[in-house]
Amino acid sequence: MMQSQVNGHVLWINLAARSDRRQFMEKTCVPGLKAVACGIQRVEACAATSNKRKRGGLPASNIENTNIKAIDSEKWALASDSSIDLLLGSWTDNNLAPVSRREIIRYYGRPISDAEIGCTMSHIKAWKIARELLRTDPKSSFVLILEDDVTPCYGVPSDEEFVQNEWKHLWPILCARVAAALHLKADMVYIGRHAFGGDVKTVYPGLVYPGFSTCSHAYAVTPEGLDKLLCLDFTHCGMPIDDILPGLFRKHPRKAVHEWLEEYALSTLKQNPSKDAMKFVACDESMVHQAESFGCETGIKREFAASSIEDSAVEDSSMHSE
Repeated sequence: MMQSQVNGHVLWINLAARSDRRQFMEKTCVPGLKAVACGIQRVEACAATSNKRKRGGLPASNIENTNIKAIDSEKWALASDSSIDLLLGSWTDNNLAPVSRREIIRYYGRPISDAEIGCTMSHIKAWKIARELLRTDPKSSFVLILEDDVTPCYGVPSDEEFVQNEWKHLWPILCARVAAALHLKADMVYIGRHAFGGDVKTVYPGLVYPGFSTCSHAYAVTPEGLDKLLCLDFTHCGMPIDDILPGLFRKHPRKAVHEWLEEYALSTLKQNPSKDAMKFVACDESMVHQAESFGCETGIKREFAASSIEDSAVEDSSMHSE
């Protein structure tokens, strides 16, 4: 099926302290997309500070404008063998791709880091900027949000001009996927992700309704999607972005996270009759990849391969990298 072409803006998130990442993006992604997208701009990431949350997990205070409390900060880290067994059992029961006990402990057996909260806040900041861009540019149908460690290639070639051209070639394909997603009334499109199974085909080739997926390094958001995300207002929930987003379209394997997101999202959107539940689609195969996925193979410095926005404590977990 053919879809009418659409176009959009691009935002890329980068910490002020990571000038190496900024240089990488400005030599590859920015010149490649500047010529084809409606516009591209950097969003300065929110630096990690311990003031953003209570040390040890999620804040215990009520979510603003609701009576629903965030998950208890002391309960985020799975400390007992039984709680880890329960999550592994839920993972299996939901027919997700197998993960090791070690991977579960690495990600869910520790407190949420300040850097992860900074990452979530950075994406929320990008959503706000994106909504204003779309409000002021009626010709644009979506905003592509990128983190600063992304590449359209399988690997990170040293030839910067080659990578620029890959971004240029990718853009019309990406726009066609978003156009199809708009026909499906999608609010968000995963352009890159780590899929754990359970995808369902759509009527459009190359697009699926995603099963549980992690990684938020590349996704497109529509005006309606931005309105819903900002209506939900996750500013105070203190949860990693990689747990928030998949929990909005698929049952989260962690029961407490699923129940909190379901109750909060449903109750909030019900207060806005014009807003229904969020609808996600995804590219069946990632079109944009994290550089850290190829770092060890391409000679990229290890400090570059480590996540610049999220905490390095999760950098090598296959749960959150391709």
